[in-house]
Amino acid sequence: LPALRETYKFTEQDIEHFWLHSEVDVEHGGRAFDLLAKHCKSREQQAKCIHFARESAKMRWFHFDGIYLHYEMGYKLP
Repeated sequence: LPALRETYKFTEQDIEHFWLHSEVDVEHGGRAFDLLAKHCKSREQQAKCIHFARESAKMRWFHFDGIYLHYEMGYKLP
């Protein structure tokens, strides 16, 4: 949320969805670690899951960055 406010200059109304769901995101993150502990018994399995979770997070941010660049900054993206 700080980046949306400080970097992207979104108003509270613009980011309402994100701050309403931030608590749920923390809960989901906890569940993900519980599942990791339950199903990934080896260090290799855990490392692979963490790698793909990070890649997924990067893709999500690239998605939001693309929306911001196109609609707010006026960049024409292919």
